[in-house]
Amino acid sequence: LRAGWDLRAGWDLRAGWDLRAGWDLRAGWDLRAGWDLRAGRHLRAGRHLRAGRHLRAGRHLRTGWHLRTRWHLRTGWHLRTGWHLRTRWHRRTGWQILR
Repeated sequence: LRAGWDLRAGWDLRAGWDLRAGWDLRAGWDLRAGWDLRAGRHLRAGRHLRAGRHLRAGRHLRTGWHLRTRWHLRTGWHLRTGWHLRTRWHRRTGWQILR
């Protein structure tokens, strides 16, 4: 993706087009869902998403969605937030957050 190509999904991200889903990423629009990707925010979202991280503090983090998918590993979320320092894996109880 650094080169701008995701050949696996059929995206041409360098040209700014997702040919599969009908996105025009060059213009910054997901025409399907109504996202303005250029502004970095979802048009239906309120002020709390204004800074452009869709997955900041909302339902995604409370449900553990970012842990079940590999999103947190791809983006380096666990390193930026220090999650890997505050958390230990316990054999029976799972992830323990050390406060």
